[in-house]
Amino acid sequence: RDTDHDGVNDCDDKCPGTMAGTKVDDLGCPIRIELHGVNFKYDSAELTDSAKGILDGVSETLINFPQKKDIEVKGHTSSEGTSAYNLKLSQRRSASVVSYLKQKGVTNRLVAKGYGEDYPIADNSTEEGRSKNRRVELVWLSE
Repeated sequence: RDTDHDGVNDCDDKCPGTMAGTKVDDLGCPIRIELHGVNFKYDSAELTDSAKGILDGVSETLINFPQKKDIEVKGHTSSEGTSAYNLKLSQRRSASVVSYLKQKGVTNRLVAKGYGEDYPIADNSTEEGRSKNRRVELVWLSE
């Protein structure tokens, strides 16, 4: 049985209740998750209403299934604009997510880190690719 569908049987799962879509280690504990749909208003670090809804679910899961690991909140942008501007924008956006999760009661130590446009996962020459590159990830840091 694998109740949380993370690929680790419940009898071996040291971190039950993992959020859907989370990459886990051999013990079922989270390593990384991309927060699909966590978007911001244009050219800003202000979360959209739908992003807040997603983060409400994320915060609930982090509170209900706590781990004592620190989490890096990674902000990424597309390549529109200058590299320096995008780096600052991604930092502001990751800080906005950290602030929102803290406000919701998440007790993990959260570290905001902006990466700008340096780590694309899709082609920046198309709007679809740029949209995929504008993302936020949670990465659980080793103890």
